[in-house]
Amino acid sequence: REMFLRLADRLAEVGDEAGTDGVLKRIRALDPDDPIPHEKGLELYQRLGMKAQAVEEVLWLVRTATRQGVLGRAEELVEMASRLDPQS
Repeated sequence: REMFLRLADRLAEVGDEAGTDGVLKRIRALDPDDPIPHEKGLELYQRLGMKAQAVEEVLWLVRTATRQGVLGRAEELVEMASRLDPQS
C-alpha cells in the first residue's frame, strides 16, 4: 500500500490526474474499508483541484466516521465538503 501511495504522490506532483486517480482507485480496491487511501485521495484531489473527486472522498469519510461514532470528525468533514463545493 505504501508504494502505491508514494506512486500516487509522485503522479500528482507531475500533474498526472488520470494516473493519480487510477492508482488511488487501485489502493481502495485492495482494502475498501481502509480510510487512509481515502484521506490521501482527499489530500491529492484537493491539491490537484479535482473538486468532484475530493467531495466523493469527503462523503466516504463522513459515512465512515459516522458509522464509527466519531461525530466530531464527521462534522469537520461536512464543513470541509461545503468549502470544497458550496453547492453540495
